[in-house]
Amino acid sequence: MTTKQQLTKREAERVRLSEPFTNEEINIIKAAQQDFWTFLNTVYAASFEGESFLYADGNFGPFKLGSIHEYWAHRIAGVNRPGGDPPYRRWRIMAPRLHLKSTVLGRGYIFWRFFSDGKDVDALYFGFKKPLAEEHVTFLKEDIEKNPYCRFWVDNNPTATSIVDATVSFREAGKDVVDMSVGEKAREEKKEKGGLTRKTWRAQCEAEGILAATRGRHPKIVMCDDILSDFANPIDSVEVVRINDIFGRSIKSLPTMDGVLGVVGTPQAPNDILHKLENDLTFWCAKFPAVQDYATENVLWPEMYSYKRLMTIKNSITEAAFLVEYQLHPRESIDQFLRTEAIVACLNEGLKRFVPVEGEKFDNPDKLNVWGGMDVGKQVHPSHVSIFVEVPPEKGQDQGWLVQIYEEWLDHMNYNEQVELLNNLIRYFDPIRFYFDNTRSELEDRGLTKRATGFKFKKNVKGSMATLLEKRINNTFYHSTGEGEDPAAGPGIVLYGPEDTRQVRSMKQMHKDLTASENEDGHADAFISTMLAVYGCESGPRIANLGSAQDIFGGQRVGGNKLHRLSCKGDMETFSIPDPLGLRPDTKKQKCRDCGFWMDVPT
Repeated sequence: MTTKQQLTKREAERVRLSEPFTNEEINIIKAAQQDFWTFLNTVYAASFEGESFLYADGNFGPFKLGSIHEYWAHRIAGVNRPGGDPPYRRWRIMAPRLHLKSTVLGRGYIFWRFFSDGKDVDALYFGFKKPLAEEHVTFLKEDIEKNPYCRFWVDNNPTATSIVDATVSFREAGKDVVDMSVGEKAREEKKEKGGLTRKTWRAQCEAEGILAATRGRHPKIVMCDDILSDFANPIDSVEVVRINDIFGRSIKSLPTMDGVLGVVGTPQAPNDILHKLENDLTFWCAKFPAVQDYATENVLWPEMYSYKRLMTIKNSITEAAFLVEYQLHPRESIDQFLRTEAIVACLNEGLKRFVPVEGEKFDNPDKLNVWGGMDVGKQVHPSHVSIFVEVPPEKGQDQGWLVQIYEEWLDHMNYNEQVELLNNLIRYFDPIRFYFDNTRSELEDRGLTKRATGFKFKKNVKGSMATLLEKRINNTFYHSTGEGEDPAAGPGIVLYGPEDTRQVRSMKQMHKDLTASENEDGHADAFISTMLAVYGCESGPRIANLGSAQDIFGGQRVGGNKLHRLSCKGDMETFSIPDPLGLRPDTKKQKCRDCGFWMDVPT
């Protein structure tokens, strides 16, 4: 096995035997140090010498960049500006797959800074996981090693494949070529005297995973490249929030005061860090989808990826993957059952949150209908309860809008405690119907009130129920924005805001195939509980489920207009039940407010 000492000697011998730079090479080096775009087309291109790339016309050719890469280079590094003085020290760019975003904006930019700074430069390269970041640093090291303009650079750690630690030098034995530490005028004066000062500096780059980021180090360059995973390995909503938090707490404070923080990648969720940085005035942000305009077939990099070639890719990887990887749509919005923008339209941060009070009942002087739903989780996973009040229907509508008045997560609560809480909720809110997920029969034989109805899901029924919720949410979106497919949208639904809450994240977890990923937020529990509450409103007669006959008639006197319990005051409430076919008059029934006894109203 070759030792580090042997490799170090071999490095020194390689440098000693390297050919001196030609005058043409010296001129290229000087021009490349002054301008990033020049560097990419001359020095960096030399790292790909002998390689062939397939162009949009079907022919193979050498490494060649397009006008979009020139735009990127000028935006993040300026025109004829040394690396230490960029126009933007913080930037975020969304760019499509296979369009050289990592090659140019990640590795290429760091390489140029190593090449041109004239003083020590250290960089930290972040990926979603450390192996992904190490892969980029490995490519960077290989690009340096095979580049003829770096033939006098010395690898200080030749045994490490994913760490760059090099002494930068542009001199052969006894002769310096370039010194960026002095001004142009001083360099011209030294030229006339027949030589340049001797100058070397150190260039370092290490890799790290974003989830392992910690404060303490302060490199000159921090590069975050695809820190949100990818389409094949999507992250869930909890990890998105965690990465956002790590970026705000740690990553932003890593670069030196005059350092650069670059972020490049494809989005995963509407609330991920790539989107949040758009509201950060310290960042320059831009988005570049592969297809700029479908109508005109205008594309981002026509020399390499024509419209025809992109459509071929789209057909081969599915439309969903193409929208995420090439058109930069958030992955979450592509796969989720409910559209994010529609959910957001339903949110109201001003809604009052009602809390049950022992011995009291929900203050409902207008006798508005109340509906509820509950997703029962496994004992070690959360359950979720949603309760809504239905406002009076608008003219021409059979049902009114649903407004949320209560929601709660039951984390690590045993089933007996859940039953006790549920009984209290039903006593307090007095819902017309309350459905709960009884697929696994967890709450049976635990004393749950008969006014709560268990529901065992079947796939076709679950799909119909989910569609009812979707329709309500889409109706709200139409009423809020005026956009949508149904100009005659019916009643909608209003939910607790803001957007960055567990309930909203949970509602986004349900996929189009009605499956949901499981994470710290749960398993789309809020989606299920809200869906059940909506289904309770949308299905059946609008009369309360009074429970079992034993509960109603036990200890009661019945018949005529007599009292129903010995302590009952006979305070009756009248309900009107419409005929489902609309052929007969409404049926009227009365219910005792105290004991729940109900009876037909004589016609």
